[in-house]
Amino acid sequence: MARARAGFLGGLRRGDRLMLALFCGLLLLTLALYVFRNAVNRPDRLEVEALQDGKVVRTFTLDADSGAGEFLFESARGWNLVRTDGMRIAVVDANCPDKDCVRKGWLLRPGDNAVCLPHRFILRVRGYAPVDAVTF
Repeated sequence: MARARAGFLGGLRRGDRLMLALFCGLLLLTLALYVFRNAVNRPDRLEVEALQDGKVVRTFTLDADSGAGEFLFESARGWNLVRTDGMRIAVVDANCPDKDCVRKGWLLRPGDNAVCLPHRFILRVRGYAPVDAVTF
């Protein structure tokens, strides 16, 4: 009667251990490339536009030295509260029913945007956005 090996890897066959090692190696390589790509592609300055009814009502220039601030955008349809914090910006509160613009979270990269359809308010980060699998 064969004796069972102790431990998780002891119960695997040689080919199973090889496939597990390959999978873990590819997972670590993918994670390293993701971290490297995000570290290299970070711009040192962001240009942000706030649009109300299709017209630019305010522009923001965010860099590492930008402090925190809050801005209230009001219209006949409602209000949106925008917060800046260094190199990021977000809609943190609004009186619209669905609050999709608030759930969008922090905008960090060119091409990011938060849209509030009931208030016709758009917050978008301008600049170069690299082509990814979705836009390709």
